[in-house]
Order: sequence, then structure tokens, then C-alpha cells
Amino acid sequence: MLPPNRRKTLRLAFGAVVGSLIVDASAWADDFWYDLHGDDGGPVRNTRLPGELTGELAGLPSIIWAGSRDDALTLYEFYDDNCPYCRGAAKDIDRILRQTPDLRLGLINNAVLSPRSVESAKVALAMLSLKGSSLAYALQQRLMAMSGPTDGERALRIGVELGVDRELLRQRAESAEVKTMLNRQMQSAADLGLSATPAFVLGNSGITGYPGPKSLSKIIAAGRVCGEPVC
Repeated sequence: MLPPNRRKTLRLAFGAVVGSLIVDASAWADDFWYDLHGDDGGPVRNTRLPGELTGELAGLPSIIWAGSRDDALTLYEFYDDNCPYCRGAAKDIDRILRQTPDLRLGLINNAVLSPRSVESAKVALAMLSLKGSSLAYALQQRLMAMSGPTDGERALRIGVELGVDRELLRQRAESAEVKTMLNRQMQSAADLGLSATPAFVLGNSGITGYPGPKSLSKIIAAGRVCGEPVC
């Protein structure tokens, strides 16, 4: 893990770059490190991330893993249970996972949209700590497939349907361990400057927003060849 002072330096340096882009509209194009386009033909925001920070992601103890068990190619997604774009992407990404045997997906909660998101995120992390990634991923997929606001009660209800004792899950969700897990995940997103959801990390590149299944498949294919969204 990076020393706090080094982490702060990287965060401030990255924040200064982002801040300059916001202030200087003529520099806005620099926020598009690669020439990426979504399925709709529009540009996809992406940026270069500090390798020292992206390298720490795999060590987070609270990632929900899906897909390949090895690390041939890893795509991270920062998501919020109440993010409509995350919900729209979830089914596509699950299908891509099934069609791409060497792809590993790391789901990282960035519960920034509401207190309800924090509640449901804590239940998901409680499920992860109690039952592992398989059931935590099943819970996440069920939540992503539903409409309307998601909160702790909805997540607990699905947890029970998946066979986990409600009170056990509730108590773990309120534990200091789970709160620490969620704080670390959200701090990772903040350190990387990935405040919006969904956001993806492939290699040392950050991609903001869901580009669509065709574009994401192309990004993954490039990542397999050269470790970046575009070769």
C-alpha cells in the first residue's frame, strides 16, 4: 500500500490536471486520452491514471470478483446500485463475461448517489464477507435488474431469497469491518478521480460512463493485446 503522503501527492497532482480542464474549456479535449467512441458514435471520456494507484486495486479485500479466476485480463467497474447507467450496463457486461473466458471483472462499490446506495452497498459487502464473490455477484445482478430505488431493505430481501439468514446479513452489514471495506472502496474511486458511475479501469486507463456493449468489447479486445483500451 502506498504511504499516505505519496497517495496525497498523486491525488493532488491528478486533481490539479482535472481542475485545469474544467477551468480551461480549450483544454477539455485533453480529457480524452484515447480516441474512444461509444456505440452511439459519441466520444467517451477517458484519462490516464497513476499506475501506483491502479496497481493497488487488486489488493482491495472488498472486490466482488466474477468471470475468470486468473488475472489474464482484469476490468474494474466502479458502480452505484442506484445508477441507471450501471443498471443498463450490468446485463451486457455479464453476457460479455460469459463470452470471454479469460476476462475477470472486479466490481467496486462507489456508493455516491444517496444514503440508500450506502445501505445496499453495505449489504452487498456483508454478503461478500459471509458467502464470497459468487453470491455477492448474484445479489448485485438481481439489484441491477430491478427498477426503482434500491436500499438496504431491498438488498436484505434479495439476500434472504438467495438463502442467507436476514439477521446475520443485517448485523454484518452494520459492522465496523464492512464500513471500513466500503470506505476503502470509495476512497479508491476518489484517489483515481473517478467520481461518476459507472467508471471502468483497464490497465492504467480510466473510462467514465458506459460506452455500450460493442465498444466495451472492442476495449476489452485491445486490452488483451496491449493492456490498454486502444493499441
